[in-house]
Amino acid sequence: MSSHQPSQRYKTPAPTSSPFATSAPPPPPPKPPRDSTPQNLGPPLPPQPPTPSTPGFLEPSPQPVPPPAPDHAAHWLPPILLDKTTTQLQPLLSPSHPLLPSLASLHPSLTPSPLPTHLTHTSTLATHVQAQHAQLLHQRAATAEQLLRCHALERSWRGKQAEMDAGLEAWSAKELYRRLVKGEREAEEVSRGMEESFLDDGGRGGGEREVGEMVRRYREGRLRVARRREGRERWDEGRVGGWR
Repeated sequence: MSSHQPSQRYKTPAPTSSPFATSAPPPPPPKPPRDSTPQNLGPPLPPQPPTPSTPGFLEPSPQPVPPPAPDHAAHWLPPILLDKTTTQLQPLLSPSHPLLPSLASLHPSLTPSPLPTHLTHTSTLATHVQAQHAQLLHQRAATAEQLLRCHALERSWRGKQAEMDAGLEAWSAKELYRRLVKGEREAEEVSRGMEESFLDDGGRGGGEREVGEMVRRYREGRLRVARRREGRERWDEGRVGGWR
């Protein structure tokens, strides 16, 4: 060996981070066992749909939970009965006690029920109907009484009218016309009798004075007959309402 060996050993330089330095290759993948299922060598499968665990899945919004109904079990007993014993409360449960059917003793939870309002309205209507029924009965009785009085007055008036018609029968239109026709007939008969008696006598048995008197009376009789006949004709024509 040479005597000029260095006092220090030669050191291997540390590897530098050169861009041309290559790293060691990765180890090969392990071989699959023989009994395993062979891999599918076809085209790739489509992506799976998102599951609840994936970020793309939209979870439904939570439904609002209705508030629980108020519990009236702790306040169902009226305050007036809280200090009563069981022995004192038993008579209150009997059907003859007015506490159970009373609407004023209902629980506060039942007060919004429309039943008391409907019952009050029905009671008011029943009272009104009873008042109207009583008023109708009163008016009906008064109307029946007035109707009876009217019937009595009608019968009384008919009786008086019959008496009045009987008293005025002599001056009625029918009676006046009958008297007019009768008067005309009587005047005609008197005039004819005077004429026949004069003709039968032949003008004898009397002087000039008696003949003149008979002629005057005959003329008056014929004038009376003519007037009565004219009145009857005017009556028949509707131009005269009475006898003259």
